[in-house]
Amino acid sequence: MVEQVNKRIEVTEGRVSELEAEVSNHLDSITCMTSDVDMKKELQATLRDRCEDLEARSRRCNIRIIGVKEGREHGKHPSQCVADMLKVSLGIDKPPTLNRAHRALRSRATQDGLPPWDFIVKFHYLSEKESLLKKAIEMKSVTTPDGDQIRLLPDFTQAVSKQRAAFTEGSRGKFQRSKTAKEFVLNKVVHKAS
Repeated sequence: MVEQVNKRIEVTEGRVSELEAEVSNHLDSITCMTSDVDMKKELQATLRDRCEDLEARSRRCNIRIIGVKEGREHGKHPSQCVADMLKVSLGIDKPPTLNRAHRALRSRATQDGLPPWDFIVKFHYLSEKESLLKKAIEMKSVTTPDGDQIRLLPDFTQAVSKQRAAFTEGSRGKFQRSKTAKEFVLNKVVHKAS
């Protein structure tokens, strides 16, 4: 009987040592996988940042025009229609050089009263885009020849738009009146860029 107990103890010790070896192998492989996952997370973050940077750079010459009613461009090429509209609305000498213009992609407004799709406009020259944005800010209210009240805004990426919205929410209490904020932007940002 003692012999049987000793045999069982030896068998159990053998199994325990086998299990210890397996656990050690699994721990080694888990450690390797953990370091691989960490490396892949770093690579993913780098690639996400690079993609965001590339998207922002590709939109650098873009503006978003908000408020142009649907159908104003019918019968004309959108780039030519927008160039002519900007020339008349902003009172510039010649139409800007545009690479392309199109309506933003989103679900079509099916109900009356919903805002029209925004125009996304890509300028050929960055300096021309910047000067038109500056002129639109100085004019405060831009009206098209058809009577539409429009706004010209930089075309930011989704991530930058979220960051700007979060910053705006956080800084609401810093300006007592909206006029003060507008004066701050005009005096500090716009005139400094001049």
